[in-house]
Amino acid sequence: MLPKPPYDFYELLISFYSMIPDSTALSNQAMPSNVLVKLGFSWPLIVGILAFVSVILNQNSLVLADPDSLMHITAGNWILNHHLVPLIDPFSFHTEGKTWIDHEWLAQVLWATAYNLGSFSGVKILTASLFAVTLALQLRYVLQYIPAIYGLLFSAICYLSLQGHLLARPHLMTWPIIIIWFGYLLNASSKRTSPPLFLLPLMVLWANLHGSFLLGLALTPVIAIDAIVGSSRAERISLLKSWTQFFVLAIFASLITPFFWRGWEFGITLMSSPYITRIIEWAPATGSAVISIEIWTMILLVFSLYGRVQFSLGRIILLLGILHESLAHIRYISIVGLLIPLLIAEPFGRAYPNKLNAQHSIDIFFKALCSPAKKLTLLLTCSSCILLGIILENANPIKPNPEIAPTDAIAYVEQEKIAGNVVNSYIFGGYLIFKNIPVFIDGRADLHGGPDVNDYYQITESADFKKIANLLDKNKINWAIFAPTDKALIYFDTQPGWKKVYEDEYALVYVRKT
Repeated sequence: MLPKPPYDFYELLISFYSMIPDSTALSNQAMPSNVLVKLGFSWPLIVGILAFVSVILNQNSLVLADPDSLMHITAGNWILNHHLVPLIDPFSFHTEGKTWIDHEWLAQVLWATAYNLGSFSGVKILTASLFAVTLALQLRYVLQYIPAIYGLLFSAICYLSLQGHLLARPHLMTWPIIIIWFGYLLNASSKRTSPPLFLLPLMVLWANLHGSFLLGLALTPVIAIDAIVGSSRAERISLLKSWTQFFVLAIFASLITPFFWRGWEFGITLMSSPYITRIIEWAPATGSAVISIEIWTMILLVFSLYGRVQFSLGRIILLLGILHESLAHIRYISIVGLLIPLLIAEPFGRAYPNKLNAQHSIDIFFKALCSPAKKLTLLLTCSSCILLGIILENANPIKPNPEIAPTDAIAYVEQEKIAGNVVNSYIFGGYLIFKNIPVFIDGRADLHGGPDVNDYYQITESADFKKIANLLDKNKINWAIFAPTDKALIYFDTQPGWKKVYEDEYALVYVRKT
């Protein structure tokens, strides 16, 4: 048994509450948490409510700050209108006739449905709901092992970790799936049991929502390490067979998509693209984006070095892997926030088994709300939140960020009946698709890879004006729309064959002189 550290950090935390009367001096009736318990509330439900309301009330949120959100809504409506998943890109003249593996088709249908029911407010309400469910499920998992006061701390840090990724895009629909998938697998691994087969339909759903299903598959064998290595000799063969069987079945489940094995092609194509680091979400983490990684790293160091928490081989590999990926690619910061609490919870509970049964008044206060919420309370609360979201959004509806949705500029283009092929700023691609204007480029990195994206960068970043002119002629470009910060403006402002016809703080429009 490991020696006890000179100070137990949980007891240090409790000491801050030394002025609170002991549980024997505080009646159960007086406990505010007991009032909430009688009403049927729980910590996961409360955290979910706070998460939902925070998104609804935040008018400066990032929900519609990504141009891909508008593309996904349009693609979802295309699928609903045509009753099929597109196999050829219908949105870009530059990739006309090119195969498009729309691996996020189901998420697009759901986003389009939310938009059709409630415009952009419906999209925001769905975003808030997914965020709330994610944090509630995560907290419900960790409360199996650790005191609520720690679980709430983890929820708060996870909340911060997810803020930069709280976008109305397909990945958001996988957050609850990630919690459920890894939660059940980690439980099975800790208990040295076989993984539950009811997760397999979840993989089918995941594979049709977002490409991150590959992460779920890739990490499953790592989780299996602890189940197999930590079991007795007599059980190892049996567990190896059951986990191998589950992994193989999960692979087959991931193939149940309109694209079969080609659904895997997206990840391979994207990761091999030489332009991947030019995509913001795939760029290395820098600046304020590193803060949440730093916080989780410090928590891991404190738990490992100061306390008695020991991580198994499989969990160490997982922790190091997702921390590395979060530093290498910004998009994985959300995975850090989602998975680290799940990876910490069981080792912490094993190191401090008495924490869940502590009898200090502050422990009793927090423990009272650890039980699941009553079904009626859950139903009424969820309904009330949705109703609140509808009321608030009707009073002050959300609109797409004008930096990615140049509404006035496109209104001018439509008014003046400017037509023909357009070369557009990358950030305007989603909005042009939303307005049924065939684009030169948009955010579909798997589709616009190789020569297609190279043409875009040659036009927007090259100093060779002759090469730019040749590319514009080759693609029969008749007009252009760029943001004020785009380098391409140098070419269009200085060439006699082009005329600026519109300008505001978000966009500039140029047309060819006839």
